[in-house]
Amino acid sequence: MDWTAIKVITSSEAVEAVSYILTDMGAQGVQIEDAADFANLHEGKYGDHGEFIDPSSIPHRKNGAAVSGYFPQNVFVPELLPTIHQRVAKLRDYGLNPGRK
Repeated sequence: MDWTAIKVITSSEAVEAVSYILTDMGAQGVQIEDAADFANLHEGKYGDHGEFIDPSSIPHRKNGAAVSGYFPQNVFVPELLPTIHQRVAKLRDYGLNPGRK
């Protein structure tokens, strides 16, 4: 199946809310890239086999987060964009930083 992705650049604190907005608007799944996920990662051995991990070798966001929603091809995504933008911006009313404008 083919999918259309919408990526919302936001803050780490708003990831769950943005994920909800995208799924509420019809996304069948989301992918989250959050700089906070790497905050506690440190160089050393990980896993059962003691793989050595160098955090700087892993591509990741340096700050904030990106939440991508995946919509089926039968959804006309351009119609959804204004509503998604409005709902994300409204997160400020609930004390969440939606990220850059």
